[in-house]
Amino acid sequence: MPCIADSSKFRVIANVAPPLGGTLKILEPLFPRGRYSDRINALIMQKGEIITTIYGTGKVTMTMIKNEGEAGEALKNLRNTINEAIAKGIAPAPREKVRVEPMEIYKYLPQTNCGKCSEQSCYTFAIKLMSGEVSLDKCTPLKEPGYSTNQEHLQVLTAYI
Repeated sequence: MPCIADSSKFRVIANVAPPLGGTLKILEPLFPRGRYSDRINALIMQKGEIITTIYGTGKVTMTMIKNEGEAGEALKNLRNTINEAIAKGIAPAPREKVRVEPMEIYKYLPQTNCGKCSEQSCYTFAIKLMSGEVSLDKCTPLKEPGYSTNQEHLQVLTAYI
């Protein structure tokens, strides 16, 4: 699209997948003229007259681009910088949100309906776990040796909630 600041230049809109979310704040030091904005959850960088903004949602905007070739090169450099940071462990790899169903969580709970967590049933516990009303450590039977594998599965699942 035409650039708003200079009609002889272009603005580019692209997407990063998966979205970088909170990783953007960690990436800020990698870009000499970059700053992270909590208010808009975005990393804003300037290189020459090109201003690039990466939003936590995955949207990327660039202004003052001369042509398609320059846009492609700038996006490629951005991708390489971010991927290198993730590969070196400077920034965590972003994860896409995965929809976890209560039944998926329930499958790995003890299913004893013992009430030690103060809930009526394990299924109720699963629903409240998904909504953030309870934490996994409230299920004391999961701490027993026979449920260690189940607890590992649940820790992975709850990381996506």
